[in-house]
Formats: sequence, C-alpha cells, structure tokens
Amino acid sequence: MSLIGMGEIGKKDYEFMDYLFKEYIPSYNELWLFGTGKYALAFTKYLSTCGISVDGYVTSEGGV
Repeated sequence: MSLIGMGEIGKKDYEFMDYLFKEYIPSYNELWLFGTGKYALAFTKYLSTCGISVDGYVTSEGGV
C-alpha cells in the first residue's frame, strides 16, 4: 500500500507507521492517539485505509 502523498508526512514517517501497524495496532481493541497534530492526522488517515478507527485523542488538555 502506498501512503506517500497523504499530507505533509514523508516516506520515512509512513514506513514507521507501517511498522507500528504491523507490530502493535492489530492486537488492541481500543485505540487512542497522543496529540492532534499533523502526525496524528496522518496516522488517523493511514488507519482508516486499513479499516481501523481511532477511538480518541489524548492532548495536554485531556481527552478529545
């Protein structure tokens, strides 16, 4: 799956997202991401292409 061009995230970042997805994400029932910046947005888009939804986001001001 090619993820390049889904925003301002570079190829190395998407390779890291692929690693996280393959190694960790499938084993969890609930998924929360830290932050709401460009990386969280890009990873949310990536996960949606894999059929996985994000349950929420944790920020310095609490859960969103």
